Amino acid sequence: QDRLARAGTWPFIQGWRSFNPGHEHPDQGSFVFYPRGRPFITSSLYGPKMTQLNNVLVFSPAVPPDGRRRRDCTWPLQGQLGGTCDKWLDYKDPETHDMAADIVTASSSGGERDLGMALMLGEYSGSYSPALGLASVQRATVLLSPDVLLVVDTVALRPTSELAAAHAFFHNNQRPFRLADDGRSAWVHDEDGRHTRTVTWTASHGT
Repeated sequence: QDRLARAGTWPFIQGWRSFNPGHEHPDQGSFVFYPRGRPFITSSLYGPKMTQLNNVLVFSPAVPPDGRRRRDCTWPLQGQLGGTCDKWLDYKDPETHDMAADIVTASSSGGERDLGMALMLGEYSGSYSPALGLASVQRATVLLSPDVLLVVDTVALRPTSELAAAHAFFHNNQRPFRLADDGRSAWVHDEDGRHTRTVTWTASHGT
């Protein structure tokens, strides 16, 4: 948004007068999934500008830019730039202006009527504070069938990084998820109570 405001590429965008800053969310890499039109992974709707409300990775332990650990409402987790415990995104922070994310590739195997398999891969390490020491944060979403979505998060750390774990919180704003006994999956009923959707996760290294 900051780039659009300053670029002057389109005549209908007249600088910051065309925007209402602070309403943005720290949600680079976010996704929603409605298999066959039924809400499964949803947005958490409007709320505080906190990364964990947007189906996006957060990291721990939190390392503020000044290097001093301090507690706030997200401690010990740390999300994307500009995402604090406040009502508005901290768009005045110079680091927030420089946050960046890119779509690396996107493709599908089907046509207009039958999407088939679909892939989207994004890089969004530039959406986090450099103090976290993230060399790369990539998320691939692969639609294997209308009911099956594979999400692969790949994180690379710089040698100086102090991070110990990555966390993902997925939301359903209509029904609560129920954690399975094995602690490695969670499920939620559709609104009609006749269908159950399941999230299963695994990690190749660490937690």
